[in-house]
Amino acid sequence: MSCSNSFWWDSAGPTYYHQVAGLLGYGIPASQLLFGTDSPYAPSFTQAASLAAVKGSTLFTDDQKTALFTANPKALFGSKISCM
Repeated sequence: MSCSNSFWWDSAGPTYYHQVAGLLGYGIPASQLLFGTDSPYAPSFTQAASLAAVKGSTLFTDDQKTALFTANPKALFGSKISCM
C-alpha cells in the first residue's frame, strides 16, 4: 500500500512550504492535498497567513491551488459536503 494514493494530507500554517515540499518530494500527488485551517485550535488571525502561503506557493499551478480548496476536498468527501 502506497502513501501516495492511500492517504489525504492537509497542511496549514507558516511552515506550509516546507511541509508540502516534503510531501511532494515523497511522491504524494497534488490531488491528495487539502488546505486546512486548523480551526478551532489555531487562532483565527493565523488563517490569513496560511491562505497567503498557498496563494503565493510556487509548488503548484494555479489550477492545482484552486483544487486544494475545491476539487480535492470534493473528491475525498463526495456528497458528504454541501458547501462546494
